[in-house]
Parts: sequence; structure tokens; C-alpha cells
Amino acid sequence: MGNSAITSTAVALALLSGIAATTYAETNTPANNIEDIETSHNWSKGRIVKKANCTEAGILLYVCLDDNCEATKEESVAALGHDFYLEFITDTYPSCTEAGSKSKHCTRCEAHDETTEIPATGHKWDDGDTLQHANCISTGELEHHCRTTGCKATLKELIPATGHNWDEGVITTNASCTEKGIKKYTCLNPGCNGRKHESVREIGHRFNPEFTMDLEPTCEKSGKKSQHCIVCDERINITVVPATGHAWGEPVVKQEISCTQKEISVISCQHEHCGKQIIQEREALGHNFAAEYTTDFAATCAHEGSKSRHCTRCDAHAESITVPAIPHISGDTIIERMITPGCHSKGQYDEVTYCTVCKQETYRMTIEIPAKEHQWDEGSYVIYPTVSNKGKIVYTCTECRLTRHEIIDKLHEKITLSKNNKGEPLRVAKDGFCPGGEYFIGYAVASGSPIEYALTFNENAQEAGFSDRDWTSTPDDAKIAIEVPEACAAGIYLGTIIFRDETGEESVPYQFSFKVNLPSSLTVAIFKDVVSLDNRGNHFKSYQWYHNGEMIEGAIKPYFQEKGGLTGNYYVKVNIGTPQEMRTCVKEDWESAEVSLTEITVTPNPMEEEATLQLNHFEEGSHQFVIVNEAGTIMERGSFFGNQYTLKCSHYAPGRYIINVDGTSLKVIKK
Repeated sequence: MGNSAITSTAVALALLSGIAATTYAETNTPANNIEDIETSHNWSKGRIVKKANCTEAGILLYVCLDDNCEATKEESVAALGHDFYLEFITDTYPSCTEAGSKSKHCTRCEAHDETTEIPATGHKWDDGDTLQHANCISTGELEHHCRTTGCKATLKELIPATGHNWDEGVITTNASCTEKGIKKYTCLNPGCNGRKHESVREIGHRFNPEFTMDLEPTCEKSGKKSQHCIVCDERINITVVPATGHAWGEPVVKQEISCTQKEISVISCQHEHCGKQIIQEREALGHNFAAEYTTDFAATCAHEGSKSRHCTRCDAHAESITVPAIPHISGDTIIERMITPGCHSKGQYDEVTYCTVCKQETYRMTIEIPAKEHQWDEGSYVIYPTVSNKGKIVYTCTECRLTRHEIIDKLHEKITLSKNNKGEPLRVAKDGFCPGGEYFIGYAVASGSPIEYALTFNENAQEAGFSDRDWTSTPDDAKIAIEVPEACAAGIYLGTIIFRDETGEESVPYQFSFKVNLPSSLTVAIFKDVVSLDNRGNHFKSYQWYHNGEMIEGAIKPYFQEKGGLTGNYYVKVNIGTPQEMRTCVKEDWESAEVSLTEITVTPNPMEEEATLQLNHFEEGSHQFVIVNEAGTIMERGSFFGNQYTLKCSHYAPGRYIINVDGTSLKVIKK
């Protein structure tokens, strides 16, 4: 609280004290110095012409009420003395370098008492801004700023040079067997172009212990081999390798031998890059005709054939002979000239065979097919049967379109229920059921005469305490009673009803769903003008309050404040994080009590580190207060005397709160 707020509060209290003193003087005769008042005067009641304050006495003025008498007299009213608050108020806030002060203020004037020093807070340095970045060889500079509001102090700090960060180096000149190499290093730090070089010593000759063939020997010429340095081309122990000589392979036939041509074969040296070859020849074999004849052209029913003796090694043949033609060969029997029979006429077809070689007809016979039976369709009603009249159905032959008819017996009247304007055969309360209550499923019969019904529930409804009901007489009022178990959990449940008549014929199953609401015991009055939802398990994600069945605009918190006190009935719709919406049962049994007309204000609102709770139109005495957060949790409770109280709010989280004083509530915000 600032000094201006303290001053205005003190002035207001002083004015209130003066008004109270004036009222007292006008309604009571002074009790002191009565013997000094002259009995000949008719003095008026005393009137304050100067109010007493903490340090100065006041003055009461008396006037003679007799006609033509202007006598007056004055009487002193003792100074009030200081009335200091029990709590300290900050007069001067400390800064980073200078101490502040606090004291206890008089409730009526600007006097202070017990002035106490508040130590300087000291600077709160931030992480600093870089004025000059350090590099590999130069230092940098960092400037810190004090984070305290209104303090402009700064502090500079040196940043040490980072030093070079050399990479692994790159060899720019490789060392050889006899000469040194060069390795170059580069600094990896951004913006640094630092370089350095190092020499790499010569590696010296390293001769391979194995010989390397310098010149491969051939079949007819010698070669050379030596030991090589594995780094450079230096060689030692040069040695002559003798010629290998030819390595002749197997003969390869280039031209196959036949009856009329000779065989030619080639023998090649197997050594790579040697092209030497030896050519070999073998004379032709001549024809070798078989003793048996071979068919050259098969005889058929259309022409003669021929046969001859064939060479066993080639296609040559000799002694050709003519073979006479053969008889026809009949194939499979096929159907021709099919005439389909009808409902009134016969049909026929021909069985025919043809020679498989020349395709000439070799056999034909005509077969007769009897007339078909009528092919009746599924029929169509010309008169539909009812429960009171027979029906008639007509069948038509799909082949010849001839018709016939049948008489259908009267219908048995099945049990059906009429539907409402939403297409529902069963009437269920949409507002839901409450645990421990009795509710009804209504229906209306459209046809049939049900005399009994059976009621079943799905598995989760049975687990919640609902029991199936075997065949039971239908109620006269067409309403089936359902009792909801006292401990039934909120949710959506399913049931099924089947009806049957006196013949035992059953209706189709009629399924219905019903909702069981949350118990009304979850809604509690935490104050006489505030109703709250018990959400200790943190199950509910959103809220909407209703009063006397009407939605309350903007009432979307876990609690609702009703100015003037709770009246009528209340319930709240909630969401548990799923598409399914739930609600509490209606509750209207509230403790009736008058709510205090005291007006309360909190400044500042939104509250900061501290806030002042002010009562207007109050009754002198002690007051009780409670502070609740927006989840309905009590954060603080206490009492104070007088019309003002300073709230310490620094430990409150940002959000909305309710402050209730003597039954009256006020919504505030903490930022």
C-alpha cells in the first residue's frame, strides 16, 4: 500500500471519529463542571466548534436559550491520543543501495511510531550483455544490468581469451622415403584465421620381403623379378625368371564330322598372351541308311502318304514308297439346330459327328424335347390379408405369362408400439435419473394385445445394481417402473423390453437407453451465497450451472455465487474429457439464512503482493473471512477487527478467488 492510500485511510477514519463525537455531544448533557454553570441561564446542548484530535483538545460551545440573552460559554474536550495499527506499514521501500523504513501508523492521523529500518536489497544482476566477444587471442567484455525496477546500475566483467582450438591437421605434403612432409593445422573457432605448420619426418625405404614380377616370362622368353619398396619404386635383388615353355591343351573341334564333311580340330597353348596353335583333320563318315522305313508324309482320308529309308546321322533318305489313303475318323458328337421347348410346345435338336481329319459329316440324328412346366414367379398381392379379412395373391409364369391365384388366410395381429414424433417407441426422461429414485418407461400399443413384458439390462447396468425382470403383467397405465440403486454410478445404461400376447407370440425387442446423473450430494453450499461442485478427484474439465432449470450465463466455474443468498434449485452440467456430457441431480434443500448487507471492496483488484480489504456499512466488532480459489479449495481463513484488513497475497498463484466476509462474497483476481 502506498503513502497516498495510507493518508486517505487515516483522514477517512478521523472524519468518522469526528462525526461520532458530534452526534454524542448533541444527544447528551456534559457530565463535568456542572456546578460551574450559572443557574440563571438556560443553556443549550453543547455543540462542537472544534473537534478533538490525537494531540489537540476540542471545544464545546453552549448558548443561552433565553430571549434577548446572548451569553455563551465554552468547554474543553480532551485530546483523543494516538491509536496505532498493530501491523507495520512500509513508508519508504528499500532500493538496491539505500535502506527503506516501516512504522506503525495512527488510525486517525499521520503520526508514526516504532519506525524501523528495512535493509537495502542489493543489486540483482542479470546474465549480462556482451559488449565485446572474446576470441582466441583477445579478451572480451560483458555488461550486467540490475534487474530491480528503477535501478540503472551496471557492472562490467572481462571475458577471458578462448585460446586456439586446433583441428586434427591436414597433411599438405606427404613424407617420402627420403624427404620430409608438411602438416597444416587450422583453428576451428568461428571468425579465427589462425594457422600453423609442422614437418613430418621421412619414412625410409620399406622393401617387401616377397618378390614382385617385373617382367612376366613367356613360353619362349625369360622374365625378371625383384623386391620393391612398398612406398616408392626403388628395387633390389633383381633376378631372371626362365621361359615357361608351351602348355598344350585338349583338342577343340572347330568343324564337326558328318556324312559329307571332314572334322577339323585345334590344339592351343594355354598360357595367356600366347597364340600358338596346332591344326588336326579327320575324313567324312559317309551315309548310313537304316534297314527300316520311316513315314515321310502320313496318309489321310483325303490323300495318299509316303515312306523311305533314312540316314541315321543326317536328313538324307532313299528308296521312297507310296502309302494308300485311310478311312474317315469320326470326332465327338455335337448339338446343332436347337429348338427350345415352351410351356405349350415341344422342342428338338440334331446330334452330329464330323471326320476329325477332313471335317466331312459322318453321322446325324434328330432328337425330340418334351414341353416344359410353368415357371411361376414369387407372386404379388392383389388383396392383402388383415386380421379381419383374407387376402389374395396372383402368380405369373415367367415363360408364357399365364397366371393363377391363391387365397391367403387372415393375419395374426402382432404386437407393435407406436412411435413418438422423434421415432422412439419407448418414452424415457431425457433429463436423466437420480440414484435412489423410481422412474418410469412409458409406451403406447399400436397393434396387438400384450399381457406380459420381460425387462433385461446390459452387463454394465447389472454391475451398477439393476436387476432383470422376468415375465410380468403389463401395467394398466402403460408405464414400467424402474428403481435406480442408491449407490448407482453416473453414466449411460441400456435396457430391453419384450412383450407377448395370450398366444405366447412375442414382439420384437425394444431397446432403450437412460442416463443416471451424478448425485446431488456433490453440490454443496460453501457459503450462504456460494454453491460449489465437489471435484476432489479432478474428474471434471468444464462446468455450466443452472438455476430453476434455466442456464446461468457465464457460470462456468466449479462454483457459483448467488447475490443475496442461495434460493430455489441448482444443478451443473460437467464434462469429463469425453464426448459424453454429465450433470448433477437437482438440489434445492439449502439452509435458509439472511445474507449480510455489508459491502466489501478489495484494492487493488487484480491483487498484487498486498491488497486492502475494506468494509462499508459495517457493524463495529470482529469479522470472519474465508478465501477460496476457483477450484473450491479454502486457501486462508481468519478474523479481524474494524473496517479494514491488509491481505498478504504474495504466496497466491495467479487466478480467480472468492473472499467471503460474514456471509457476503466478492470475486477477485490475483495477477
